Amino acid sequence: MASVETPKGMKDFLPEEQIVRQGLIDKLKVIFEKYGFSPLETPAIEMLSVLNAKGGGGTAIGKEIFTLTDRAGRELGLRFDQTVPLSRCFAQNQLPIPFKRYQIGKVFREEFGNKNREFIQCDIDTLGSISPIADAEIIAVLQNFFDEIGLDVIIKVNSRRFLDKIMSDAKIPEDKRMPLVLIIDKMNKIGETAVIAEARKLGVDARPVLKELQGNIPEDVAQVLKYAQQMGVKDAEFVPTLARGFEYYTGVVFEVYLKSRPDKLSIAGGGRFDNLVGLFCDREVPATGVGIGLSRIYDIIKERQKDRVKTVTQVYIVPIKTEFEAVKIAKQLRDAGLNVDIDLMERSIGKNLQYVDKQGIPYALIVGEEEIKQGKVKLKDMKAGKETLVDVEQVINEIK
Repeated sequence: MASVETPKGMKDFLPEEQIVRQGLIDKLKVIFEKYGFSPLETPAIEMLSVLNAKGGGGTAIGKEIFTLTDRAGRELGLRFDQTVPLSRCFAQNQLPIPFKRYQIGKVFREEFGNKNREFIQCDIDTLGSISPIADAEIIAVLQNFFDEIGLDVIIKVNSRRFLDKIMSDAKIPEDKRMPLVLIIDKMNKIGETAVIAEARKLGVDARPVLKELQGNIPEDVAQVLKYAQQMGVKDAEFVPTLARGFEYYTGVVFEVYLKSRPDKLSIAGGGRFDNLVGLFCDREVPATGVGIGLSRIYDIIKERQKDRVKTVTQVYIVPIKTEFEAVKIAKQLRDAGLNVDIDLMERSIGKNLQYVDKQGIPYALIVGEEEIKQGKVKLKDMKAGKETLVDVEQVINEIK
């Protein structure tokens, strides 16, 4: 017998899980499009040279790329995010600017220990604009979405340009700056003493840098927050130790955390990456964007749910020797916009009602020979336990 095991870090999502995930995606699409972002799809597999482009993800991310070779000997890799493929796509197609797109799809990471190695990322990006309004729009989308799904969040904002200037002023060697950024990024999780100790192992004294971080808010962050507030953002704040891990960030960066877990894993993150697209074309293209981690958000939503929907079906038809007529009724209901299922197992009424109840389907429609003669059907409200004799139009009105 063949193995039924899934690869480590990958899992199935059963209907009761996928319904919630798909609902989140549907909400995101509506909000993305409200802000003028259009859908884009890029391949899950890219040329390895694209994913490994200098400055694309950094040496750390290179270890996490799933690599493979095709029959022609070409080196390929599964995308680890959607920003690098976007940059390649933009350069390849010479798209007009500003180019605003969203993409929702799977990304893959090889070395994630016990964490997910396949997960859905929901990205929006604006290419071609240096305006702080472009960054503020991204933050406004985040606020809009998390308000919509009822999560109380804090949006942390900082500037990599600000961090780079402080490290330059502190005479931190260039080859030590990115490693130091990654250490500083852990400040809220491990504390200042641990950050200083880790930096010392790197051969760097982080104390002058940390001291300067407590200064005034940088100008680029101040501008973005000003516009974001004008767009209705209420939960964004300047956090001077926020850095983000990828090398390609050049300006304002942001991450989203639950207010109840402000130092735990972020549920969305992004920023300005003005140099990345230029790796793939002969012009500079400023850009800003964010990736929203659907899996992490789903895990939070799941914790809060008491009753989980197991099906999208609204009404389940139970024929009693009336299969031919029941199929016609199913078509009428579907044509009216209802989600309809019908017994395919020739089970008894009792067993069918048990199935409907177990699946959490709101209504059962019993179609018997006597009811057909009267031009009626029996509609059973499973929650109320109420059964009524109605015609098909009444069924439509009741369920809608």
